[in-house]
Amino acid sequence: MFPNTPRMSARPSTVKGFYSLFYEWSVANSLARTNSICCGFSQAMASSQRVVQARSFTCASKRQRVKSARPNDEPPLSTHLRQIMRKMPHAAVVATTSTGGPASSSTSNFRGMTVSSFTTVTLTPTPIISFNIRRPSRTLDAIRQSRQFLIHVLSATEAGANVAHGFTKGNSTDVFTNQQFAVWNVGSKYPLPLLSSPGVTKVLRCKLRDVGEGAGLIEVGDHVLVLADVESIIEPPPTKDAATLEDRGLSYLDRAYREVGKVIEVLDPAESEELEKLG
Repeated sequence: MFPNTPRMSARPSTVKGFYSLFYEWSVANSLARTNSICCGFSQAMASSQRVVQARSFTCASKRQRVKSARPNDEPPLSTHLRQIMRKMPHAAVVATTSTGGPASSSTSNFRGMTVSSFTTVTLTPTPIISFNIRRPSRTLDAIRQSRQFLIHVLSATEAGANVAHGFTKGNSTDVFTNQQFAVWNVGSKYPLPLLSSPGVTKVLRCKLRDVGEGAGLIEVGDHVLVLADVESIIEPPPTKDAATLEDRGLSYLDRAYREVGKVIEVLDPAESEELEKLG
């Protein structure tokens, strides 16, 4: 038995060495798999982030393209019609109103704007006028509040054009301090600013219509159609070189203030035939 003892004592050492090597191999293999999984996960995350970033960039690019396209996004038909209407003469008048009460005549409460869509709708039984205002508008808000306003009919003169031009800059600046004006108290809740200028021929005192849909204010697209009764015609305060009713009204054509041009004679067809016979 003693001769076999060394061999018997060597087996545990061999087994111990085998298990030690197997343990080291298992740990190394496990770490390799873990590193591989982590690496794959990291690559997947990086790829996912690149996709998300790419999609975000694409969306941002689309938003940027849409945003940059909006200013020039007018339909071709609208652009064409705009070009046509620029060659058509339109009456240029100034509408004024107020947001203040009867005790207030401060210019900070006055509102005014130049209008190139003014026209009469009917003359009987009650004269009704109309014009358009693009939203948003401080003057429109004031008209909605007071329901009254004045229309200043302008002469086709330099003085008339100066009045019209002064009210094309909006109400952010106190345009009334740059014009001579008087406050015409219409005897109700709101005083109305009456402009005094050689370029003003007549002033129409108007009140929004109380009947019909919208009660005088009808929303049409991005504009509001104003319908009002003409309650009276006011003679403007006398000024030096004041305009008269005989003066032609101020027109707006092709982005410029103008006076009506020459008369175009039209012959009746019967008269044309007579002239041909005489010729």
